[in-house]
Formats: sequence, C-alpha cells, structure tokens
Amino acid sequence: MRGRRKTVKPDIFQDGIARLRSSLRYHVTSLQLHDLDVSVPHLSSWMLRNLTISNLGVIRSGLKDLDEDIFSEMEQSLVSLSLQHGRLTYVPRGVNKISSLKSLDLSGNNISELYPYSFYGASIAHLSLGHNTVISLSENAFLGLEGNLKSLNLKSNMFKSFPMSAVRNLQNLEELNLGKMIF
Repeated sequence: MRGRRKTVKPDIFQDGIARLRSSLRYHVTSLQLHDLDVSVPHLSSWMLRNLTISNLGVIRSGLKDLDEDIFSEMEQSLVSLSLQHGRLTYVPRGVNKISSLKSLDLSGNNISELYPYSFYGASIAHLSLGHNTVISLSENAFLGLEGNLKSLNLKSNMFKSFPMSAVRNLQNLEELNLGKMIF
C-alpha cells in the first residue's frame, strides 16, 4: 500500500546495523542515520565500536537514550555530532569526554533542563539546543565551555526568563540565538 510506513522491530534494526558494520572496511568519516523507526529508542555502544567517525548524525528518530560509553572510541576523532528531532530529555552522558568535538546539535528534542557539568571538559565551539523544551538555565549550565563556545542556539524554547548569568562567562561567544522565545 502506498503511503504507509513499515514498522521495523528493534532486533531487525540491530541486525541491519551489524550488517552495515561488517561491510564497512574502509575509514568512514561521516555516518548519517535518518528517519529511524520510533520503536528504536536506544543506541548501544556496540553499534559504533571500532569505527573512526568525524561526523555522526541521527536525524528524526525515536531516540531517547544512548549508552554512556557510545562515544568512547571516537573521543579523538568525532568533530560533529547531530542528534536532531528525537526524544532525548537530557544532554547525552559522555559528550563531555569527546575532546575533538567542535559542533553539537541537539535541536528538536525534549530537553527541558541543562544540568551543570553536562559540557565540562568539552571543547565545543557550536552548540544548538533550539526547538527543545528548556524552561530555565542554571548559572552553571555551560560550565566548561567558557573559552571555546562561539555560537549558541537556544531559539524556540520555553524560558520563563532568560538568565544572562548562564552566558556571562562565555568569553568567546560571538552568536547567541534566542529567536522565538515562548514566555
């Protein structure tokens, strides 16, 4: 039938990932996964094990969670990470351990709060948290990004008020996009 989406069970998805991994014999610099079935809410670390990736994107998915060590083998190679339009409710654990990460895009998720130290240790220059459900920011929300962050996208969130103290110490911030704010 035309127009109907086929539902893929998680075990079929995992089998597909396993086949994909076994067919990758050369250095892959960019891996983009689009339109993952909503019945796949979790990415396991084995799915990306032994891959050297510079750019990773998971776009339009039911992704709610990732293994904390999913990025452990990419800590020196991953430059750009995009987890857009999923169901994440927090900044994924382990992101702060990726020393090579320069761009992080978590737009279009369900992130409502940024916990202190989520980015501590990271060297992110471009951070997008637009189109989430962020209600407020703590003074320490961007702790660890003071000397690196150049652009910050917070448009279309649900701030009750915007605390300038959260961005005051971002010494190299050149662009702050608050866009449409819902108060």
